[in-house]
Amino acid sequence: MKQILILSLLCLIVIGCSRSVLKGLAPCAGTVTLDGAAIDFAPIDVSGKLEIGRRGGTAISNSAGRFTIKTASDSPGIAPGVYKVRISKMVEEKAVAGKSPIPKSMTGKYAATETSDLTVEIPAGGDKNIKLELKLK
Repeated sequence: MKQILILSLLCLIVIGCSRSVLKGLAPCAGTVTLDGAAIDFAPIDVSGKLEIGRRGGTAISNSAGRFTIKTASDSPGIAPGVYKVRISKMVEEKAVAGKSPIPKSMTGKYAATETSDLTVEIPAGGDKNIKLELKLK
């Protein structure tokens, strides 16, 4: 009986601690466009390069370019703060004379954290209207 009580208490502690890690997340959603057109199924990485201790999150846009940022543990939202944004949509160029198609980045400089100039600031209350507007033309 004592073992069951101790096991139950340990389970409650683990559940309580894991939930406390996710407190303070702000909901984040928006749209991603390239030269005004929605980018479908684009991987989006939001990293804490601008603020130490910010983990960021990821998203994949839908067919209309809409996305919702989630943490690595798949919880919706991220901690408030300023983040660097990377969008790395790849497309295949047409095959030439029997050669296999070559994957190419359609998002140019935005495909790498080092070259992307996109940033997003997430307020404590979140932001469900983030606009990531990529310009290559």
